Amino acid sequence: MTKKQARELLSEGNGKLHKSILIWNLPAGDGKTAATTGGTCFMECPGCYAIKAQRQYTRNVLPSRLKKLEASKGTTFMFDVIESIKTLKGLYVRIHESGDFYSQEYINKWHYIASSLPGVHFTAYTKQLGRFDFSLLRSLKNVTIINSLHNNKINFGSLDKKPKEQPLCPCGTSPDVKGCGWDCNLCYTSENKELLESCGLYFKQH
Repeated sequence: MTKKQARELLSEGNGKLHKSILIWNLPAGDGKTAATTGGTCFMECPGCYAIKAQRQYTRNVLPSRLKKLEASKGTTFMFDVIESIKTLKGLYVRIHESGDFYSQEYINKWHYIASSLPGVHFTAYTKQLGRFDFSLLRSLKNVTIINSLHNNKINFGSLDKKPKEQPLCPCGTSPDVKGCGWDCNLCYTSENKELLESCGLYFKQH
């Protein structure tokens, strides 16, 4: 697999994530308009940045995410992602900077991918912990699955609304913090897996 082919599946960072973090995205949204948006989240959060990007960059962003959604349903998906990670020499993978886990079969595919690459750390935020079985995926030491909901509320907002037990994401709280992969790896190491999976993570709205 060439690097060009690998980058068609996984992007290398973005404005918030360092290029050392590989990103896999799916269409965001509640799925009610699946024929046009392919939403995989089962809900639409107020102020969602992923949906904003889909609406603003309709020529590129949404078609790319829809293409990946179809790829995720194929029989070669697992092997293609594994080869892409190897080709790009990734050590960190963000599953769903946009979108979410949409079926048990899809979750099981990620279990196969992550278990095949024990030296790579996979991180995902999800609103679907009550909908599907994540036990096998979460059992892997190199996988951190963080609940995006706290008492059925989304995990971002003003600082005064942060639950006391939830750690705060440093990104966006200080101009001195560049972001994920630059000077913060809170979510991308197995050391914080237990804390994040039990308490979640809170983001300052910006």
